[in-house]
Amino acid sequence: MIGMTMKQIVKILLGLIFLVLLNSNVLAQPGDQMTPAAVEAWADELFASAEQGKRYSGAVVSFVKNGEIVFAKGYGYADRNAGTPVDPAKTGFRIGSISKTFTATAIAQLIDQGRIGGLDDAANQYLKRLQLPSPGGKEITLKQLITHTAGFENRVFNIATDRAHDLPLSAEEVQRFAGEVVNDPGRYISYNNFGTAVLGIVVEDITGETIADYFERHIFTPLGMDNSVLNMEPGPSPGLGISYGFLPNGEPLAIPHRTIHPFYAPVGGVNATAEDMARYMIAHLDAGSVSPRPLMSPAAFEMMQTRYAGNHKLSSGFGMIFFIWDWNQQRLVVHGGDWPGTHSGMVLFPGLDAGIFFSLMAEFPEVPILESIIGSERLTEIDGIQVDTPLSNAGVIVDFLEHFIGPAVAPVQAGFKAGDLSEFAGDYVGQSAPHTTMGVMLNFSNPFSTVRVDLAEGGGLLINGRGPYREIATDVFWSDEVNTPLDGFFLDSPMYAFSRDEHGEVDYLSPQIGFDAWVKKAPLEVPSTYLTAWLILLLFLLSGLLCMFYPKVPTNRYAKWLPVMIAIFMVSMPLVLLLGYAEGDGLVSHLFFGHAGRFIVFAALANLIVVLAVISAWYTIRVWKDGYWEGRKLAWLLRIHYTLLSLAGLLLIPVFNYSNLLGF
Repeated sequence: MIGMTMKQIVKILLGLIFLVLLNSNVLAQPGDQMTPAAVEAWADELFASAEQGKRYSGAVVSFVKNGEIVFAKGYGYADRNAGTPVDPAKTGFRIGSISKTFTATAIAQLIDQGRIGGLDDAANQYLKRLQLPSPGGKEITLKQLITHTAGFENRVFNIATDRAHDLPLSAEEVQRFAGEVVNDPGRYISYNNFGTAVLGIVVEDITGETIADYFERHIFTPLGMDNSVLNMEPGPSPGLGISYGFLPNGEPLAIPHRTIHPFYAPVGGVNATAEDMARYMIAHLDAGSVSPRPLMSPAAFEMMQTRYAGNHKLSSGFGMIFFIWDWNQQRLVVHGGDWPGTHSGMVLFPGLDAGIFFSLMAEFPEVPILESIIGSERLTEIDGIQVDTPLSNAGVIVDFLEHFIGPAVAPVQAGFKAGDLSEFAGDYVGQSAPHTTMGVMLNFSNPFSTVRVDLAEGGGLLINGRGPYREIATDVFWSDEVNTPLDGFFLDSPMYAFSRDEHGEVDYLSPQIGFDAWVKKAPLEVPSTYLTAWLILLLFLLSGLLCMFYPKVPTNRYAKWLPVMIAIFMVSMPLVLLLGYAEGDGLVSHLFFGHAGRFIVFAALANLIVVLAVISAWYTIRVWKDGYWEGRKLAWLLRIHYTLLSLAGLLLIPVFNYSNLLGF
């Protein structure tokens, strides 16, 4: 530096400092900003903002790193009306389907102990109270059950209970829930509750313990999860928080408590505190190395977090129940949980030895359907009172990842050129749904049941009307215009990947989180087709009420009353399901609790309508053959109207058949 002025030396030193700082930023690893203070600041900001919009009534977060609980905090109220604040050490939250990971942990323990030979063993080998079908002569394996690839339909009827049950459940009670295989095992990932419930039965049949006792003795107690329970009783467990939804006028309304049925308890029955869930995350992150009583060997933990199945290599896949997912090359081990009133998420970052758990008491309020239609004072918005849509677990997970790992980056294939996109257009129907029961009608109103793909003007695809999505790799599409908002779901995905069948034809699609396969279907296989047909036929059949004013036919006084009766019964069908509930009761409760009365009446009306439609069709022949209303003004118009009513009645047969209502 001889001959340099002091000013030049300072400039060089400042330049060197800048390069060092720049280099340190380049070398910084994703998640380096994931400090306890930064996580707390993120949570404080998120929940303070959400509280202003009444987007939750209570919430909790716990964060672990390097084998320690470094942050646990509650927000809002464990019981809003009582003014009881959330305590991360004591307030219980319903963690929903995160419970499945406990069931998978139990299976891994039994494999580790040699009581199960391995994941490729047939499930029937270990089942005593239930035997699964063998599609094509092939046994369904434990691996297929634990990766959601067994091909079972996903039912919700009687998933909850309002009465006590003798435990363990009898073989007769277990068999009552036997599911139907609707897809070839191993073909798709299709998220399924029945498969995990069967794994719970496997644990019970091998050990002779109820699944609740097994969790308590072999998972909760060793980890010091003293405030956690697998609840198999009809009422709430001690210390459980009460969730509220907010009406448009800002009034909080408690969400009814519904206990999961003991058969499905291994699927979603765990109630836990945030601090207990932190202990559970540490066990899975450190493979038991820091636990005073390790749950199993490190190899068993590794087995749980190994990806075994996926709908597409760029979508998330499944290990042993855990979602295995890459976000900007950061490997994630994830699971979420949803139950009416509570939505939870758990994300493990094995490469960072860190994990976060959160649970939200956030929900839309449940009000009687008639009140929601005609309105009321409490359903009227008030100036100055802000009520936004509730937070979702998907939205919070993505917000955390974007904050600490960065926005998702498109996996662009180098040198790729998009081709003709017309083969991708069409309707794709999700498989994680009822297929063989009248529960298939849930797909009529389920916004996630069908994904619509259209060609976008100017190129690319519109997926459910959003986009455009551009093809960035073979059969993989990305849109920078789509993300997952705080109230969003996993179909709010920037990426969709398509898969092909053995003939090279487009078969199904998966979003970034590949929890289900949406299979390409013809128009007559799409739920919306039948919903549209149902509504159109209903509106036209209502004109059958005019038949009561038709002139009398001396030779037959009954024919004109058939369309009248069909119209009355058609109107009665939705009314049977939607009206006449007390506050806190409703269609969801009857569906969840398995109260079949209204559904039986609904199906009986459908069958009665078909019988009347067939009789009406027979009378249509006589209407023309015998010249009904001959000599009356516009007799031909009456006969045409009657004929069209009979035809509309017959067209209900395929609609009711699709809905699994006929011959119930």
